[in-house]
Amino acid sequence: MTIREHYSHAIADNKKKERRKDAEARQTLRNQRTPKQQLKKLDIEGRIAKKERKRLEKMI
Repeated sequence: MTIREHYSHAIADNKKKERRKDAEARQTLRNQRTPKQQLKKLDIEGRIAKKERKRLEKMI
C-alpha cells in the first residue's frame, strides 16, 4: 500500500468513526425522549411512517 492509499484509508476510517459516534449520539437522544416527544418531533420533521405513529400512539 502506498503512502497515498494509506492516508486516504486513514481519512475514510476517521470519517466512518465520526459518523458512527454521531449516529450513536442521535440514537441515545432518541431513546431518552418520551413517546409523546418522539411523536411531536416526527410530525415536525414531516417524515413519519404509519407503523411508527401507531407504535408511539399505543405507548401514550
